[in-house]
Amino acid sequence: MTGGTRERDPVPEDRERLAALFENVSEPTVEYAYEDEEPMVLAVNDAFEEVFGYPAEEIVGESLDDYIVPPDRQAEADDLNENVADGQLLEAEVRRMTADGIRTFMLRDAPIDSTDGVRGFAIYADITDRVERERELQRQNERLEEFASVVSHDLRNPLMVARGYLEDAYDDPETYLPEIETSMDRMEAIIDDVLTLARQGEEVGDPTTVDLGTVAREAWRNVETDGAALDVEDTRVIAADRACLLHVFENLFGNGVKHGTTDDPNPEEGLTIRVGLHDDGFYVEDDGRGIPGRDREMVFESGFTTSETGTGFGLSIVKRICEAHGWTVDLVEGSDGGARFEVHGVDDRR
Repeated sequence: MTGGTRERDPVPEDRERLAALFENVSEPTVEYAYEDEEPMVLAVNDAFEEVFGYPAEEIVGESLDDYIVPPDRQAEADDLNENVADGQLLEAEVRRMTADGIRTFMLRDAPIDSTDGVRGFAIYADITDRVERERELQRQNERLEEFASVVSHDLRNPLMVARGYLEDAYDDPETYLPEIETSMDRMEAIIDDVLTLARQGEEVGDPTTVDLGTVAREAWRNVETDGAALDVEDTRVIAADRACLLHVFENLFGNGVKHGTTDDPNPEEGLTIRVGLHDDGFYVEDDGRGIPGRDREMVFESGFTTSETGTGFGLSIVKRICEAHGWTVDLVEGSDGGARFEVHGVDDRR
């Protein structure tokens, strides 16, 4: 809610009631006065001290924003301050620094018309858990939409192909049964990938200490390499769910082998996939033909593929696992013109 005007300066009886309410309200509450467009703290209640971790003697007389506004939210806080200074009653969702880290609050701000300037009360209702539930519900709805897409399109195509060959197979089974089997195998691969994608939508297991190079080499043994070579240039020990990290490498290797083959491969020098390190993570890079710029924005979308045999879910699985770890993954052009997938934000446990 925005709009409205500031309240009048309360009479002594009103002040006593406000003081009692201020002390007994269960949500963190601040009494403030504006000085040079800054909300200066006049008083805080016990709930504020507990949630934000600042005793009254430390924060009274100081700028409220200096203590609880994250640096990347200062511009937003300045806009809110301007509205309150103009006398507007305020209700807004904000992110603030607390004793337990950054949390989400519903801020209700009521300025009071005072003879010595703008004063008021700010109440912070913690809505972090509610916001997380809403986001999880949104993620679940997105996964349902992905599954609906798979059923309505990705699975329908090989099913229709198999059905088309079925009648001909009665007359010429040797020719058409292998085609039907190929379609069935593709449906099975799609179902397996979608199930993996769904499982990786949940939180990863407890991270353990794992060696990147060891997991990468194990993943390489699990994929069809088609004559390609693996080069682990460097390694480090990180914190990760080992099984999920194995999925990341398997899917990145599989993508490189399937899409990275050069247009005119040199029989003497086949495709090479390299695993290496950068400042805050690792990369998987191939020296193949690369991924066109027009496709780079779409490669992490579920079901997107430029291959007739790919399911289009491998890189979606990679992205989801990375996000569940708190990492990010980006696609850039490799040093040899191939595809380079960079994973950032990895916890180094060396």
